[in-house]
This record gives sequence, structure tokens and C-alpha cells, in this order.
Amino acid sequence: MGEAAALARLNLRIAFSVLRRRGKGFEEISGVNRIALGGRSLSEERVLRWTGAWLSLLARLGWKPGCLRRSLVLAEVLRRQGYDARVVLGARKDGNGMRGHGWVELEGRALGLADAGYEEVWREPPGPEGGG
Repeated sequence: MGEAAALARLNLRIAFSVLRRRGKGFEEISGVNRIALGGRSLSEERVLRWTGAWLSLLARLGWKPGCLRRSLVLAEVLRRQGYDARVVLGARKDGNGMRGHGWVELEGRALGLADAGYEEVWREPPGPEGGG
């Protein structure tokens, strides 16, 4: 597949993932980590850059998803592009209460604010085939 076709396909995957995540709540997290890994046609850096650009544009247009929805979109897109991405949830003490945060772990390394004092509290186990 040529690069132009791969980018077009990536853009469609991002758009469909955003549409699936728009109106749903916390219950949608189950299953994202089990999306079968697709074939890699674009670099990790390119997938991250394009997905980030989409999310930034949508935020300017009024869709301001929290960390969980952003993580769900990013993990789904990465998995469909062939990367082992997983949604992880964490918490940290904040004053007299707790704060929660969701992030993506990509190929075993955390993306985003996972290292900002958040302790992992949940991750979905891998699917029956082990990789996804």
C-alpha cells in the first residue's frame, strides 16, 4: 500500500474511532485493549502525530474529551495500525482526595502523564491470543 493510501486509511480510522467514542461513558473501556492488531503501514511517530492533530483540531471545534476518551481513541487507532497499545488507568492522592487519569501504554512504555505521580490501578488483560 502506498503512503498516500496508508495516510487516508489512518485518517478514516481516527475519524471512526472519534465518532464511536463521542457519546459513550466509562463502560466503553472494556474491549479496546482486545482489538486485533492490524498491519503496520506507517511509523509510530506518524500515527501519533496524525492522531494528535485530529484531537487538537476537534478540541478547537468544541469536542474536549477527557484523558479517558483521548486514550481510548489513541489506543484504538494504534492497535488498528499494528502497534500494541493499551489503555491504563491510574490514581494519585490530591490534597484530601484522589485524582484519576487514563493514559496509553505503547509497546510497554507509557505515553503522556503516567509518570506524573499516578499509580497504575487498572489495565485490561490481553486477549486470549496473548497479543491483543
